[in-house]
Amino acid sequence: MGIQTAPFFFPVFWLDKSGARKRHLGSAFPITPDGGLLTCQHVVDVKALPAGETLAIFDVATQKHFPLTVPVLPKDPALDLAFLPRVIPDKKEFLPIFEPNDASPGHPVTTWGFFALGGRPDDVEDGCFSGSIVNIKKIPGDPRGKNHVSLVLPYAVVEGMSGSAVLIEHYGMKVAGICYGNVEQRIQKEEELVTHTDGSTAIHSIWRTVHFGLAYAVPVILEFLQSVGVKGHRVSRLFVHDIPGIEGYNGVLRPIVPP
Repeated sequence: MGIQTAPFFFPVFWLDKSGARKRHLGSAFPITPDGGLLTCQHVVDVKALPAGETLAIFDVATQKHFPLTVPVLPKDPALDLAFLPRVIPDKKEFLPIFEPNDASPGHPVTTWGFFALGGRPDDVEDGCFSGSIVNIKKIPGDPRGKNHVSLVLPYAVVEGMSGSAVLIEHYGMKVAGICYGNVEQRIQKEEELVTHTDGSTAIHSIWRTVHFGLAYAVPVILEFLQSVGVKGHRVSRLFVHDIPGIEGYNGVLRPIVPP
């Protein structure tokens, strides 16, 4: 595939009392060099967990579940973001952030996400979604996006992909956004002229619904991190290996090269 995902992308699970997976909730990714993860609020803000049950990420590298820390939530109740401090002890790998306002429509982006193919937690797979940014704007029809600038993506944010990073290639892979939802649009599939028994005619159209993914843009992410006092994240135009504070990258996260 040209990309090693294990150090950078984590599925989030609801575990029962025995530690077995009960439900796949979404995704998270490291944004600070001390194991701090960024995700969506609706992924981790589960109300009233039953006694003994927990939320955890699964670390593919160690094949272990790590219980989530108490999420740091935004002051704006409509902003669907959450920060999880120090989830993985001694973790150094994390993703740098693309420069604010440098992304533009037409820019190629990639999301590596997790989703349940068969609907059960044991069926969760990882996969790559890619395309070019369709638009960058506020989304009036979505309460989460009407006051915050979002990337409009050419691929849908399927169930389980919420909290996944949108990556952009600029001297190495960097975060350009975080997936949180979808917006719908219609395209006309076919049109048919129908003649009724009384001789009148009518045109019947068949439409197909398509979904565009939504992801908060970098300025929204940075404003959230600053507002809740998160430190250690890196924003830079430099080569990833030259960014101060980036450790453990080891060149494993590279652009996906089509066959």
